[in-house]
Amino acid sequence: MLDVDQAQGKAIYHEAIVGYAIPEARRSVPTMIIGDTALVGSVEIPRRLPGLIETLLARGGSDWPPLPGLADLLAAVPTSAPAALLPSATAETLPFLRDLPANALAVVVLIGMLLTVMWAGITWSRLGKPLTRRRDRSIPLLAIGGMAVAAYLTFIETTGAPAICGPVGDCQTVQQSEFAQLFGIIPVGAAGVAGYGTILIVWIVAHLLPGTSSKRAALLLPVLALIGTL
Repeated sequence: MLDVDQAQGKAIYHEAIVGYAIPEARRSVPTMIIGDTALVGSVEIPRRLPGLIETLLARGGSDWPPLPGLADLLAAVPTSAPAALLPSATAETLPFLRDLPANALAVVVLIGMLLTVMWAGITWSRLGKPLTRRRDRSIPLLAIGGMAVAAYLTFIETTGAPAICGPVGDCQTVQQSEFAQLFGIIPVGAAGVAGYGTILIVWIVAHLLPGTSSKRAALLLPVLALIGTL
């Protein structure tokens, strides 16, 4: 019920930052404070909360955090939450509307990726032809750029540092969610580093090895790109 976009919620959240010494890298939502522990992110909270609940129950429970202003807020909360405190039905049924500009941009990017895959499929018969010099030289540049972005995301995912993603969207929330990990284990950024690194190595092999090995490496490049896109 604490909304950090509102003055009261922002003030209490600031008191939590000071009182619980939450470092700047961990100042994000969702934040949950239970006992003397502050949990941050939709990955850490469900992972650590059950154990904390068991520990606190064994101690006889836990009181509300001693944050200035929190008692006044709790006193104003009725026993049954009014509709204003419940999630919006529109937001629940249409999550797309929660962040329309960022989600619309994501859809545009996704459509662009799908069109690129379709175009690649249509032109598959031309794989035997050599690429133009400009297109060929763009492959390592794009791979290095992709590795740089993926390495940055890996750093964010593994350290919990604040993510900088520009004026649109909330990539911090994404990076702290379950969607930032592949199969729940591998950071998506790390998979990106490996994928772009493989593309770069194969491109180098295609230009250094002679004959059949070079041709096979050149044919492998679009396959790797397709796997990465999927």
